[in-house]
Amino acid sequence: KLEIEIKLNKLWGHQEFFSNFFSINDLSIWEILKPFLIDLTTKRMFEAISEIEITKKVFKLYNFKNVLILSEHGFNEQIIIQIAKQNDIPVILLQHGVFYDTKEALPQNIFAGIMPIKSNLFFTWGEIIKNYSVNSGILSEKIKPLGSIFYDKIFEVKQKKLHLKSD
Repeated sequence: KLEIEIKLNKLWGHQEFFSNFFSINDLSIWEILKPFLIDLTTKRMFEAISEIEITKKVFKLYNFKNVLILSEHGFNEQIIIQIAKQNDIPVILLQHGVFYDTKEALPQNIFAGIMPIKSNLFFTWGEIIKNYSVNSGILSEKIKPLGSIFYDKIFEVKQKKLHLKSD
């Protein structure tokens, strides 16, 4: 932590850079932002170090066969993905909601962490998202359509009612 604090203090020493970076129409807002940004960055950096150290300890304590995540975007998920990869533990991304399956939505889906960019496997609800993922450049072998624990029962009930009506 001391090493990080020394490096951060060195970074904050570049006043001219920050003054120019946070300048709008030759008016710098750096002096206003400075105490908040420094405080926030320092706190978040130390929280990140703690999260990384805790995650490393958990991975050493338990023998994980796989890691299941709901998004590749989250702060903790990114730590877990990185440490799992360092330990040769497969990461599985679980589809946990409905998202747009258009070509135009792909950048947003990647940004939101719901596409398996870093994950080894992608468990989807069905063929629609599997096909979308394959068409978006994800290897077919990475994708396993398993269904949804929330909605499969609803669809089963609807299918039974449809069969009863047609009989």
